[in-house]
Amino acid sequence: MRRLLGLGVVLAYLVSGVVACSPPAAAPSYPATSVARLTVESAALGRSMPVLVFRPRGFDPTRPFALLYLFHGFGSDEASWFDGHGGDGIHVDGIAQALIDEGRICPVVIASAFIANSYGVDSQPGPDQFDHGRYASYLEQELLPAVEASLGYRGGASSRYVGGLSMGGFAALHLAFSRPALLAGVGALSPAAFVTTPKDRQWLFDGDPAANDPMQLVRTASLTGLRLFLGDGDSDYGWVRAGAAELSHRLAARGVDVPVRVVPGGHDGGTWRQLAGPMLESLMAPPCPGLQPAAPSASATASPAAGTP
Repeated sequence: MRRLLGLGVVLAYLVSGVVACSPPAAAPSYPATSVARLTVESAALGRSMPVLVFRPRGFDPTRPFALLYLFHGFGSDEASWFDGHGGDGIHVDGIAQALIDEGRICPVVIASAFIANSYGVDSQPGPDQFDHGRYASYLEQELLPAVEASLGYRGGASSRYVGGLSMGGFAALHLAFSRPALLAGVGALSPAAFVTTPKDRQWLFDGDPAANDPMQLVRTASLTGLRLFLGDGDSDYGWVRAGAAELSHRLAARGVDVPVRVVPGGHDGGTWRQLAGPMLESLMAPPCPGLQPAAPSASATASPAAGTP
């Protein structure tokens, strides 16, 4: 009998433990958004290049707005920054809309561009798994003009931003540090910026690391007025974390304080979803001189609750 009672106590404890367990965290919800597809016919690359474009609620092309270009990681595509494939994307469109609705960032259009496995640089053909061609030329000379013409964008460099994750983080840093006069800011999530570049990536610099390696350009580029954001996961690849830390260190040596924002996670979408909002807030937090105000959301147009100012 005593053994049966003891067994009953153990079973009761186990059952109570199961009942007490917290349910799995609910998947985050995002506001409804509008994303359209744009195709850029590239003479530099000799191919059609897809772009996905998010326009915030109430977008009015006749009024000023900010513009953010985003680049994906290796083996991925332009959808990864939005819904991805089957909902596995970063959902930066929903994150941005929520922040706009809350007045935490300026109204922004986001263009997520396909860059293949190119790192966003001009490179010579090679027998490897990468995509080679005039990708840097495409970004500067064809992507930006095509997207901006389609939107009626007239903000120039003062409201133009660029960002990327992993390989796309390298592309964003390369564009920002080699052409800083084009941009107001750059964000890089888990950027593929090498402290010591492996032999199979030496082609990235087209024979001139001083002009093409973000790790070297960060020491010489004109950074005046440029907003910067760096982020990674606490379980990210060691070389990624070392590269982000070294970029931060080299910026600090120039008197530019850009600490690496670290969140729980590895080299994956969960990490980048956590970092997308902080990146947007770092780059385009109010005030928004000359930019259109956010359109009111459905909840914002309802009657205020008692005690609400």
